[in-house]
Amino acid sequence: MKLYAPKAQFVFHNALPITKHTENWSNWNDMFPDDDMENVVMDMHFYQAWSEPETVEASCTDYHETMAANVKDVKYPIWVGEWSLATDTCAFWLGGFNSGGGD
Repeated sequence: MKLYAPKAQFVFHNALPITKHTENWSNWNDMFPDDDMENVVMDMHFYQAWSEPETVEASCTDYHETMAANVKDVKYPIWVGEWSLATDTCAFWLGGFNSGGGD
């Protein structure tokens, strides 16, 4: 990537929905050495499909407090967002590879 697209950013995803009981995100810090992490970005999502329904205010508070608590020790720049709303688990593959949804 550095040779053919030196300005491209390498974005990797934590591959798990972030919940209040999430692992220590600083565990990802070993993925790239400190001297080889230029243009590396970690992408995180706060999927609500597996959470209890709540008010908009409570959801925003949980999002902020959970994200802030879980990412404070990650050494990479972090993108936080959603590619889709994911408010239920009915979408095909949402529950895993080749899953029919409804998980």
